[in-house]
Amino acid sequence: MLNSKIMGTIYNATACLAGLGAVALLSGGCAGPALRTSFNDYAGVYADVSNRQMLLNLARLSNSHPSYFLQMGGINTTHQFTASAGANGGMARNESFVGTPVLPILDALSFGTNLGGSRNEQPTFNFTPLAGGTFAQAVLVPITPNVLFTLYEQGYRVDHLFRTIVQSIELIDASAGTSRMFVNSPDLETPKNFSDFLTLCGVARELQKRNLLLIDTQTSLSPVPSPLFENLELEDALKAGAQGMVLKEVAPGKYGLNQLTSTTAFKLDPMAQAVMRELEANDKTFRLESSGIISSAEGKRSGMVIRLRPFISILQAAATEAAIFDAIVAADPEFLSNLPETQRQPILRIQWDDIDPAERLTPLTELEYAGRRYMISDFAPGHPQRSYNRNVFMLLNFLFSQVAMDPSKIPVQQLIQLK
Repeated sequence: MLNSKIMGTIYNATACLAGLGAVALLSGGCAGPALRTSFNDYAGVYADVSNRQMLLNLARLSNSHPSYFLQMGGINTTHQFTASAGANGGMARNESFVGTPVLPILDALSFGTNLGGSRNEQPTFNFTPLAGGTFAQAVLVPITPNVLFTLYEQGYRVDHLFRTIVQSIELIDASAGTSRMFVNSPDLETPKNFSDFLTLCGVARELQKRNLLLIDTQTSLSPVPSPLFENLELEDALKAGAQGMVLKEVAPGKYGLNQLTSTTAFKLDPMAQAVMRELEANDKTFRLESSGIISSAEGKRSGMVIRLRPFISILQAAATEAAIFDAIVAADPEFLSNLPETQRQPILRIQWDDIDPAERLTPLTELEYAGRRYMISDFAPGHPQRSYNRNVFMLLNFLFSQVAMDPSKIPVQQLIQLK
């Protein structure tokens, strides 16, 4: 009997420890996997919603409908974990009368445990309609040059940047007194102007691939009307630097404030001219000598002048170019053959009804709008432009992030909460 009591005590202690361990494991060990699962799920949904919104606005604009934007704010979620554990057991004693005294033959122990747990997640999604003066100003003001040059330095294709962000490029030759304007405006009435712009994009792309189209930044100091400083101290220089200015000596012992300004522009490597002549000699589609709208350059300095589009114009052009591009090709079968090979398709194609599904990739995102099917896809592997559309679509999403509002600065009264 003493042996049985000892075994029963051991069993009870083991069951209790097992139950406590199970509760701790269920309540403490679920947080990590739950966090990873929630993060991956919300990140995937956010990406899908953002892609669908961009495609939806492209579809709207392609049908001459207004565009609308909702911006997702913070995502808040709470997790509740519950856990339970239980144990039960028993002991059976079998005896057999074999002579005297009574001898125990077998002591049998039995026990069982049960574990339970649950997780409850309650997310809250915040949206805000992008409207009002601040947003209107953001989408109507041309993209800043810094965005263009930064994207170029990060490796974006220059022809993608020109065809999406740029409205026109003016090449000025002051020595010859002429200026040539290249306008990024697909038009059935003036297809030659659009063809010339695409030719320029093709040449720029070839120079980029050869690392001959460079970025050049020039800095200069411009005097700022202000009193002169004498007996200059370190504190004066630090205050000027905090305002983006520097102190420059203008007379012995006297210093004036100067504004530091920088100008960034594209610059051709000295080898670029030879490469351009080689391209023109080997392929007629790279000939720029008779391209562009020619005008007088009187009063202008030699160089390149780039005029950039606002975001709303970028979106409008991306949504509508494909239809005009296809119409130009249908009206003039030689239009494509006169373009560099890298420019023989619209900047973005969002309708693929005429393309065999076997010849394109699975869409990144797709939707129905106004009775038509829209998608972001690309031609199957083996096509020379196999990631063209997805790259341009990614660029549009990045440009939208430049005009969207900081979620932390969205007024609470403008939020739409979904639980």
